[in-house]
Amino acid sequence: MSLLDTLKRRYLEFRARRKIAAYERRYSKARPWSERPAPIDIEAAFDEFVQDLGGYKISDLIEDKSAMPQNADYLFREQNVIAELKTLSGIFAGPDAPKQLVKAYIDAGGTGSELHGPALEK
Repeated sequence: MSLLDTLKRRYLEFRARRKIAAYERRYSKARPWSERPAPIDIEAAFDEFVQDLGGYKISDLIEDKSAMPQNADYLFREQNVIAELKTLSGIFAGPDAPKQLVKAYIDAGGTGSELHGPALEK
């Protein structure tokens, strides 16, 4: 990677971090904690959802937990798909969260063409 590419990547990362910090300042106090709904256990809810779809939690399939993969949570054997669960909270919990996430991703150097889903279409 050339020096110019490295500087460009660092600049894009800096801009993305700055935008995320601005978003956090704007939305972190939008609603007092006392008015916010109680958080749900996202992982447990998603585990149940995946099981209903015929998927498996990878940690349940591996006996030797030291061999556990770092970036895989679920396996859908019939579809030949491995999935990783990521949750958005904090700075990405406001009403414009999907748009802000896409902007941060693109600012960090992503093209945006690989992003899909109904949440990103709002």
